[in-house]
Amino acid sequence: MATDQDDGESTKLSGSATRTRTRGTPAQCWEKVFAPTKRGMSFRVFAVGISGAGKTWFCRRVISEAIGRGLVDVVLTHDCKFKDPEFQDCVYAETPASMNAPLWAQVDETHHVNFRGRPAEGFAAEVDEVAQACWRASRAGLRPCLNIAELDSALSKGGAWRSDEARRILTQGRAVPISFVATTQKPKRCPPEIDDCNAVAFFRLGPKSLNYLDAVMDLPDALIETAGTLENGEFVLFEPGGEWDGRIYGPLP
Repeated sequence: MATDQDDGESTKLSGSATRTRTRGTPAQCWEKVFAPTKRGMSFRVFAVGISGAGKTWFCRRVISEAIGRGLVDVVLTHDCKFKDPEFQDCVYAETPASMNAPLWAQVDETHHVNFRGRPAEGFAAEVDEVAQACWRASRAGLRPCLNIAELDSALSKGGAWRSDEARRILTQGRAVPISFVATTQKPKRCPPEIDDCNAVAFFRLGPKSLNYLDAVMDLPDALIETAGTLENGEFVLFEPGGEWDGRIYGPLP
């Protein structure tokens, strides 16, 4: 478990090259993730990695921290990938249109509503509906956060956005403010707008996926080398267009 101070540990990253792994703390992680909120703007966070690497756990922690710190008033989650929900401690509803006064009253307590559709029947909520609900919440004076459990659900087969409202939240929502959280295990399906995120969490990835993301975000060579060596639960944080801090974070408590 991480402590309040960096802990350098020596490990082989590739071939015979040995470098120092600098362990980042949870406090340093949240400072980077929520940095825009210090300027009155929203945070925009994206997690990418192979299946089982820890992406969803990371996004759960981002959401719980954001709610606990009072950085968002309500999280609207699209979570239709599996029969069982990936996000708990929230109110469950089929779609935004199915919400009623008693359900919204429960959301006042949890600050989180999870739109699931009817997974057992193969009926999924639409990402665009959830994104539109975020815009309505913002116009009502709230600070919402759109959370997409699998970004691929917002994209067409050709990789274009099927939800223009979700795309606008990512590219234009920072000053509104509407926050954005999403994850994927399909890096080659990531749209270029992902570089509008203030923090991208890279979990373990293969060389081909890293090469693709490098073309999208112009990643530092050291980050590419490190991301291929991460253990489950470990990740690195990168701000597109910025510098990598050289730290490896996680597993988060």
